Amino acid sequence: MEIPLLFSTPMVQAIINKIKNMTRRTRGLDEINKNPDKWIFRMITIDEPKACLMAWFENKETHEYIKVKCPYGVPGCTIWVRETWCKNNMGTGWPYFYKADEENADELKGFWKPSIHMPRSAARLFLTVKSIRVERLQDISEEDAKAEGVIAEIEIRSLEDKSIHEPFGYRLAFTELWDSINSKRGYGWDRNCWVWVVEFERQ
Repeated sequence: MEIPLLFSTPMVQAIINKIKNMTRRTRGLDEINKNPDKWIFRMITIDEPKACLMAWFENKETHEYIKVKCPYGVPGCTIWVRETWCKNNMGTGWPYFYKADEENADELKGFWKPSIHMPRSAARLFLTVKSIRVERLQDISEEDAKAEGVIAEIEIRSLEDKSIHEPFGYRLAFTELWDSINSKRGYGWDRNCWVWVVEFERQ
């Protein structure tokens, strides 16, 4: 099974540079996220006939269950990356250009097409799904925030007259990235919505 997935240009670059192997998405969880505090996540099951994952949530007040189909397949599925692109009309070389390739970005300004319109034939990046889970957005760890491909500050600490460089602030950087994409959709960091956590590796 192949699944198309949109990524912003900085995140495409992070995938290419091998610093991003995880993504968090809210698709399909709209009903749950109308009031995320109202629900308890119980488990993920596999729907064998449909080859998909089902996430089970329990309503805290009524104890009724809702199951939500995961739109990202199952471990082992292939994700093809939709990114900002345009056609190469020069007649030579690869038939497409990609904004994530910095050398093309400025000279092709005005020609770029949104990732949502990228056809499968233009895809160049393919990811294998390794695992999928469900959690609240603010439960992200510093390690997972780093795996999301964000760039953190570097703190220099002095210990016994030795300077050491210790990365920190990945969660803060991820918070800013998340809000820049999702606040306008009503899913800002402060909402602490439920998300799919999709871990992948590049093919």
